[in-house]
Amino acid sequence: MKNGDKKQGNVNARQKISVKQRMKLFNERRLSFEDFFCAFLASFAAAGAYTVGTASEAFTAMSFMNGISLRMFFLILAMVFVFLVSMRIIFMDINVIPRALLTCVVLFSLILANSNQNSIYFNVGLALVIGCVAHWLSADDKLALSRIKPVSYKACLWFAVGGFVAFTALISYGCILRYMNYAPATFDMGIFTQMFESMRKTGLPYTTLERNYPLSHFGVHFSPFYYLLLPGYTLFPYPQYLLIAQAAAVGSGVFAVYAICKRLDYSPNMTIGFELLFLLLPSMIGGLFFDFHENKFLTFLVLWLFYFILKENKPFTFVFAFLVLTIKEDAAIYVMAIALYIIISRRKLWIGLSIGMMAVVYFIFAQSVVARLGEGVMMSRLSTYMPTRADGLSGGFGDVAKTIFLNIGYLIANVFTQNRFPFLLWVFTPLLFTPFVSVKKSEMLLLVPMLVVNLMPEWYPQYGVTYQYTYGSVALAFIASILAIRRMSPHAQRSITLICVCVALIFTVSLNAGQFQTHYEFYKNNRERLNSIKPVLDVIPPGSTVAATEYFTPRLYRFDELYDVNHYLRTEYYMADYFVANPMIPKNKEHIEFYMAAGYIPVASSESFPVIIYRKPDIH
Repeated sequence: MKNGDKKQGNVNARQKISVKQRMKLFNERRLSFEDFFCAFLASFAAAGAYTVGTASEAFTAMSFMNGISLRMFFLILAMVFVFLVSMRIIFMDINVIPRALLTCVVLFSLILANSNQNSIYFNVGLALVIGCVAHWLSADDKLALSRIKPVSYKACLWFAVGGFVAFTALISYGCILRYMNYAPATFDMGIFTQMFESMRKTGLPYTTLERNYPLSHFGVHFSPFYYLLLPGYTLFPYPQYLLIAQAAAVGSGVFAVYAICKRLDYSPNMTIGFELLFLLLPSMIGGLFFDFHENKFLTFLVLWLFYFILKENKPFTFVFAFLVLTIKEDAAIYVMAIALYIIISRRKLWIGLSIGMMAVVYFIFAQSVVARLGEGVMMSRLSTYMPTRADGLSGGFGDVAKTIFLNIGYLIANVFTQNRFPFLLWVFTPLLFTPFVSVKKSEMLLLVPMLVVNLMPEWYPQYGVTYQYTYGSVALAFIASILAIRRMSPHAQRSITLICVCVALIFTVSLNAGQFQTHYEFYKNNRERLNSIKPVLDVIPPGSTVAATEYFTPRLYRFDELYDVNHYLRTEYYMADYFVANPMIPKNKEHIEFYMAAGYIPVASSESFPVIIYRKPDIH
């Protein structure tokens, strides 16, 4: 080829490139109808967020319309619209308006959820809106999720560290505020504070509060895992330590999520998405504000157990399976379900059988310990599945299994009821019900504990997301979700995880923000009044026997003989050395009248907070 021809060819190539560049530049500058429509929706959401956030009336009331300013609404709408269109033209970024739309919709939803707290069906409506918007925007990658700069696994680990610290600090602060407000009661904060104090002094988990007579807690629930927390309590012998340790244990599950995602070959960006989703799950946060419970330590143990199963590390698999069992006698159900998953889904027969047999043997042992030390395992919560026996004896697990096997219609009728349906929505909507669409159906075995622990019992806290019974079953549901999403296309993975994070954020704000704010405001406004209670309680000499109403027992945990007059009273009152009560609570007046009639003498009270201490007449 001659030099002239080469030069001409280069000129033509440059001309072609420049034409393409000009076309690209034109397309980036040109605004389509879709751009204007997205900008309008984002502006509408921003104006709505301002209106609801600044209104004096609840948006659920018709009187809300009387207090809004149409002029401000349309002014904000116009300003945001012009701003977004201007940013689109100036920066020539086709993703500016779609990202702004999703941000504004999520912000508006957060304000609405916070204004209409704990309304699960309303939250589902918000989730549908967010899901539709996010799906539309991600359909042709308007959000440019595929072009987000990849991060490293080291960045994922640092994100987990930051998330863990923030989670632990925020939840611990809220729980301690609740404790300082005298919100926790005997059940279940009082029994555990007294139990840990007994363990610190004697090494034995004794409490007089749980049944109002001296009893080992292991006679109610066999939980040797508590001894792993005892060294920390010995160093910091305060109830606040238990609340912080509990929050840290749940939050530390984020490190197991990181390890699981890395093991499953998720990208670092997706790993961060799952870490964030875990930390925002409403069913992980809601129960943390309800006192201290052993069940909440299931989360990180179950997650690490599953990681070592994926890694095929047999020694640590058995170690963590055993640690899960030590939480509580019924924790065997989680290990059994995981064993079934190992056998059927992962085709690892011997390790699955070994873990399953360990769970069965441990459960039999734990059940015998509870029976020997106390009144036996609480079967009353499954009593609806126990047919009346001719010998008049109470049924057992065999009767429950027989009922389920022979009358599955009865099981379905009792599980899928109106009062249990909200629980399913709280748990699975932030996961977009992905465990149920898994290509590998055997992974749904991980959901069996939720059926047994949360849905079958009649006792309402077991199917409530603000109590302690969700932490093992939700951890398994989260794992099932990770496994299901892994088999989807990269585009679907990104879109679904984004929607899950947004929905989890909305649900968590709706479920927990109001409670957190209430405890914060109450403590801020009543700090001096609340602090005046401790000097009154300190009047009681060490070594005394104390009877108290339920909200004071968590503060009187250092007394070896402490009784709750509001629970488990049989035929007599407890003629303790001292009686502590809040006279402003109506149900306490009967107890106060009894002790005053018995000659008890008021010896201390607070002028700023309703608390009175009565002393037995023959004590000086």
